[in-house]
Amino acid sequence: MPRFGLAAIALAPLVLTAVPPASASASGPETLPPSLRSALEQSPCFQRPVRPAALRAEAAGLLGRSDGPSLYRLAEAHMALPNSVDRMHVAEAYLARAVSAGMLGAALELGAIRATVHGDAAGAFATWLHAASRGDPRSMACVAAALLLGQGTAVDRAEAMRWLTLRDEATRGRGVLAPVTAEVARALSPREVDEGRLRARQPALPVAAPEIVLAREAPRAAPPWLSGIAAPPRPPAPPPDAQTSRATGFVVGPGGLVMTAEHGVSGCAEIEVVAGLARLGGAHLIARNEDLDLALLAVPGLERRPLPVAAQLRLGEEVVAIGYPGRGVASDRPTATLGNVSAEGSGRAAHVVQYTAPTQPGKSGGPLLDRRGQVVGMVFAVRDTRREQLAGLLPSQNVNFAVAGPTLHRFLLDHSIPPAQAPAATAPMDAAQIVDQVERSVVEIICHAPRVGATPARATR
Repeated sequence: MPRFGLAAIALAPLVLTAVPPASASASGPETLPPSLRSALEQSPCFQRPVRPAALRAEAAGLLGRSDGPSLYRLAEAHMALPNSVDRMHVAEAYLARAVSAGMLGAALELGAIRATVHGDAAGAFATWLHAASRGDPRSMACVAAALLLGQGTAVDRAEAMRWLTLRDEATRGRGVLAPVTAEVARALSPREVDEGRLRARQPALPVAAPEIVLAREAPRAAPPWLSGIAAPPRPPAPPPDAQTSRATGFVVGPGGLVMTAEHGVSGCAEIEVVAGLARLGGAHLIARNEDLDLALLAVPGLERRPLPVAAQLRLGEEVVAIGYPGRGVASDRPTATLGNVSAEGSGRAAHVVQYTAPTQPGKSGGPLLDRRGQVVGMVFAVRDTRREQLAGLLPSQNVNFAVAGPTLHRFLLDHSIPPAQAPAATAPMDAAQIVDQVERSVVEIICHAPRVGATPARATR
């Protein structure tokens, strides 16, 4: 998916919710500096989306698939056709299906088509607000731009500042402003800036998806221009020692639903799941969020108890990290290490939690559990100490990162998967008891033959 800034208006998401806009500011878009107003008007939110013709070939073989990424690629293939209203209607149908399938990043182009092709600025704003309230940063930026310009909604400069603040916190950490946010802040009054930042601290509810009446449905059969394009040839297989990478996952729903780190399954030609002595093929990706590093797999034949996912997190609580360490460590059982939740965010995005349990390569995507056996995080990275060592500094120890449990909880809800709950009477357990209870629900994931150019599986970066 392409990335923009505010002329570049897209950044990494954080699962957030929306609050109803308060009363609009008296100031209007005419009070914005001309350069800022021009940048907002020229952003991708208010331009008819286009794609290079080369993307048409990438859609070969995707017709009939219902996952969000495939639907988005099919939409891009139609955006790459010569400019016409007809092809934008078909692209709109694919984008609407992609958003419904959980690919919220497609909402930017969907709203742009509503605004530019149909002249429906209010519908575009409702589309962006729905996706922004569920954590899509590109839509957060479009909501802010619409609020500043009065496109499809009343001008509310403080509310615009709120959405820009949320976007920056999701990508840069609290208190760090993107250049365009700083430019907007300079154009607003101190009261508007302070009110917007205060609103960003308030709890909120998600905004429902707007009803979209499509002018044309997505085609069920391949159109002539697509059916005549051959899929790109598969690149030569990498050397045997580079054909696979490994990560960890854990069961979160019935029917073999497994959560793991997105970077561990990115670009896999085939995904195999190892559960104890069972090796299950045919696993496929059904949802992902690259910026949160989360992915959901459907694994045929895997029937294990879903692990409960905690909706809250406590600083300092004891945790157990469970996973498969990889790198030649052959075992049909996962390993477990002990530690504590040491920080929330730690200068990173607010959805990240820091913990001290020692973590080895291969444990990416594994669960971080509290003493009740609830998942309070998903392992995805360790601190890289090589620069510290090269600088002659004492390297940091046990600085590891996980996606926080509340974000995992929300990710499942956003994909209509009710998170499992721990029994209310569950007593605290020791590490051995936790492992005995959950290890059957923790699986090893093997990524076979990653394609050339795909993001490598950075098992615990």
